[in-house]
Amino acid sequence: MEKLLQEVGLTQAEAKVYLALLEIGETTSTAIINRTHLHKGTVYEILGRLIDKSLVYYVVKQNKRHFIAASPKDLMKFVKRKEEDLQSFMPKLLALEDKRKKPNIKIGEGILTVRSEVEDIAAGNYICSAGMDGRAFEMLKQRSVYFIKKMARNPKFKGRVILKRSQKKAAWFKQIELFPKNKTEVRFVPDDYNLPLINIWGNTVSLGMGFGDKPIAVMVEDERIRKRYVDLFNLIWKHAKSE
Repeated sequence: MEKLLQEVGLTQAEAKVYLALLEIGETTSTAIINRTHLHKGTVYEILGRLIDKSLVYYVVKQNKRHFIAASPKDLMKFVKRKEEDLQSFMPKLLALEDKRKKPNIKIGEGILTVRSEVEDIAAGNYICSAGMDGRAFEMLKQRSVYFIKKMARNPKFKGRVILKRSQKKAAWFKQIELFPKNKTEVRFVPDDYNLPLINIWGNTVSLGMGFGDKPIAVMVEDERIRKRYVDLFNLIWKHAKSE
């Protein structure tokens, strides 16, 4: 039982003293010392810690303290308090972890990269896209329609797309129109606007490095970087116009 009590947060000596009190019942420190064979000073220190943890309390009789173990049910309250303390401290711990974490960066090229990216987007719940020029649709052909319909069937999916104004007349724009209007909003910027090629979904940012025979994309998986690019996207979105 000592080992179990240690697993829920007591030290070995605290577990020993608590169990001794539970077995003996109301008693003095002398009886605890005799039962546990711990040093007198150690027992006094441990009793103080157990009192602070609400696992031991005392009554005074004839000017002498008599110690009593709290009910084992109070151990559950003790464990719950520790969990609550950990939860309150969790944001600071996660912040320390985030400082240590390095972004997961992948570089891909060609149609397989395009297809993998679209598959990931279709499996998620949102997409923020800016700067597309339609070549991904051309490379995926009818497969792109499949992915668009998959996103459209997802009741949670939301999309925001920023294009240049003239792209509304492009043949591939018809595939953008396959999205239900209540799921995807498209805004436009002037043709002379130098739009970066950005796709943001889940915890990932994809930066297009240009389209030639083999499109190149740098994909960064990192929450901090994602937030920064969402801020950039929102800034462009704010100045884009619906048409």
